[in-house]
Amino acid sequence: EIQYPAKGTITVSKEGEVFKSVAESGGMYQPQYEVQGQPGAVYEITALEDVVTPDGTVHLKAGELAATLTTGSDGTATSKPLYLGRYQVKEITAPDGMVIDPEPKEVVLSYAGQEVEITSASIGFVNERQKAEICLKKLLEQDEIFSLGMNEEWKNITFGLFAAEQLTASDGTSIPADGLMETIGIDENGNAVFNLTFPAGLPCMYRKSEPTITTF
Repeated sequence: EIQYPAKGTITVSKEGEVFKSVAESGGMYQPQYEVQGQPGAVYEITALEDVVTPDGTVHLKAGELAATLTTGSDGTATSKPLYLGRYQVKEITAPDGMVIDPEPKEVVLSYAGQEVEITSASIGFVNERQKAEICLKKLLEQDEIFSLGMNEEWKNITFGLFAAEQLTASDGTSIPADGLMETIGIDENGNAVFNLTFPAGLPCMYRKSEPTITTF
């Protein structure tokens, strides 16, 4: 009976937050996120050391590429059978809207017994979604003669964050165009930061919602 060298497969899984649904309360819309498998992530599997079978054959040199994987619709991908040894898995392309994970991970394919022709190992990656922060500064007019801007008027100034166009979540719910997502006030220096976290590239706009002060 011919004995073939044992091999193993490496399965990579990728997860990340997605814009899953929209919650609405009191005329304000909030994007909701859920961790799901992420398609489209690309990984390179390389040998961490020479991959050598018991007969002395060197199948891969240290640093040599063994396989390239792209995650499918369920966020997973499995390599072809590889010779047993130590491998490194590194993300080279992140899914759309995700931040790439720069840290490579080690996977060891080891002998699982003579009854096991193909062993397996799994490794998981979790990506942060790309996020954006909106900061603004309101320039406050002051006039000591007419007492303009001298009476803490800044406390009455608020800004609203609105969707610039309809934003549809994966479950079909949506934030309508011009839908209000958050309101904030400013500090005494005219500074404000919206606290809502949302994906980078989300089309939003903000505008002042306090009465306009007209000077004469």
